Amino acid sequence: MTLSSLVPHTLFGWAVAGVFAIGLALAVADHWAHLFGILPYLILLACPLMHVFMHRGHGHAGHDRGKEKPDV
Repeated sequence: MTLSSLVPHTLFGWAVAGVFAIGLALAVADHWAHLFGILPYLILLACPLMHVFMHRGHGHAGHDRGKEKPDV
């Protein structure tokens, strides 16, 4: 997915994006206090999620514990 595929190219696409943006702004304005109330839980939830997704490419599954490292 490229950035150009996310940008609306028609009048209808811009209208849908505008309605979505206005709805998002109104929802955030109405529920601002609820968002701050849940913020500590979101931070705590972010810790394990970041650990899972950020350590995905490190190759931790294939530890060679039996091999000794050569002295350099």
